[in-house]
Formats: sequence, C-alpha cells, structure tokens
Amino acid sequence: MTRYEAVRSNTDKSLHVIFNDGEFAALPDRVRQLGPWQGLTGDDVECLKPHHRLMHAEQGFVLVYHGSRLPCRTELIIARTQ
Repeated sequence: MTRYEAVRSNTDKSLHVIFNDGEFAALPDRVRQLGPWQGLTGDDVECLKPHHRLMHAEQGFVLVYHGSRLPCRTELIIARTQ
C-alpha cells in the first residue's frame, strides 16, 4: 500500500499539498517554496477522495487550496514540470 503525507503552508493556512510519504524533496521547487510547511496527517492513498487520488496518480502530488474568498471549495493543481 502506498502512503501519502499532507502538509499545510504556514504563510497561507488554506494551502495544502498531498504527496507520497517521504517524497517532499521530489516536489517541484515552485511548490516547495510556497512554504514553510507544517506536517499534517498521512494515510493510505486509497483513503483519498477519488479526484485527489486520480490527480495524485497522474502527477505525483496534489495542491489543494481552500479559499474563503472563493465562492466554493476549490482545488488548484500545478502540473509537475521539471
């Protein structure tokens, strides 16, 4: 079973990143630089919501933004480009 980690930005508490357990260093620089990051819970990838699981499988991470200024909960994705 593949496990994931989740972190939250300390500068923008609405910004979260989900990625494979132990692979924070593999995230694109532009994502890592949105921190500093605070570790949150992790679990099995199969426990993610289906759309997060799909994005995780496609690009190796999911960038999630929960914004109060937006009309509804919105997920933003930065495609992995290296």
